[in-house]
Amino acid sequence: MHLNFWRSKSVSVSATLPITAPYPPEKVEQDDEITEEEPIPLIVVEGFCGGAGDTLWGNFADHLNAGSQDGRKRKAHFVKVGPVSSLHDRACELFFTIKGGTVDYGEKHAKDHNHSRYGRTFRSGLYPEWSAMRPLHFLGHSMGGTTITKMQDLIKGGFFGDQYHPDMVLSVNTVSAPFRGTHSVYTLGEKPASPPDIRLFSVGSMIAMIVHFCMFFAPFFSEHPWDLLCEARHYSCKDISILQFLKHVWKSGWAESKDIAPYDVTYQSVVAREKNGEGIANKGTYYTSYATNMTIPDHESSSGFTPSISHFLNFPLFILSRAMCSYDITKVHPFPDFLHAIQKGKDRDELYKNDGVVPVFSQWHPLSCQYVTAARGQ
Repeated sequence: MHLNFWRSKSVSVSATLPITAPYPPEKVEQDDEITEEEPIPLIVVEGFCGGAGDTLWGNFADHLNAGSQDGRKRKAHFVKVGPVSSLHDRACELFFTIKGGTVDYGEKHAKDHNHSRYGRTFRSGLYPEWSAMRPLHFLGHSMGGTTITKMQDLIKGGFFGDQYHPDMVLSVNTVSAPFRGTHSVYTLGEKPASPPDIRLFSVGSMIAMIVHFCMFFAPFFSEHPWDLLCEARHYSCKDISILQFLKHVWKSGWAESKDIAPYDVTYQSVVAREKNGEGIANKGTYYTSYATNMTIPDHESSSGFTPSISHFLNFPLFILSRAMCSYDITKVHPFPDFLHAIQKGKDRDELYKNDGVVPVFSQWHPLSCQYVTAARGQ
């Protein structure tokens, strides 16, 4: 039986070459179902500024198979997607990395956001036989989770072609995913009343400068953790002069666009996606989300919560969590209806409980609970 609703759990935590023409995915026979002797592989997608893979996570496959009772080993593949790219671009990169071929961001999307339609080419996909008959399990951390659901929405809408089906995604497992956004992005510099504008000299503006540096020197970072998969943006030293680079560093058209990761976690962006029905559960997919929290009750705090002192050694997250606990969420304009409902309802505390980046309420699932309940009853 396939479950088409989100099962959520809460836990406490410590804290290859670019080309301009498409290269088609490899054609593979897809008639045979996967055999019991071959466990369905797991695709792991990291979040914002992720991409270190085994370097950070260790030998993930060993941990994954530690509980195997029949000796069969499930393969785990880390997929590199644009660490700071938008959900749309990351979802496209995820699809073509697995399937193979040239990343196609779509003609309309590329035109709307002023970048090339085609990105990097993967002449050999991680799992080219991927289909509804040979589905895959997915695990996403932070924006890796929302990247997976975005990709499934694009598949469902026929973005990659009518021959693909959302049942290609057998399960979606997420940890700390910002399904409904996060106000940490405003504390870091995004203007709450006019995103994607960012405040000058904020942490966000500093991050933008570092990103432009990485993009400018991108030809030297290929297959490196600093590789941002940014060929389609044309911000490298092969595309622009030093003077143009300095202009972008001072006033970034990229950082203040709607086609980047920070904007996609604003509440304004979430409202737009939910109006389009993104995130509705697929009938043939299992969903599980893990919500994480590093805060404890604090009656002296304006929100009633503060990060636990046991997380102080993880100083950046500790400071950001504290800022989130004290942030005046009413500064967000226009103020989303779903935030108003949470603020006035029994789950108000989950606006301020957080893991240092994402509030707990946002980690459960996309859309409001009524849609999840409706999907479960189908």
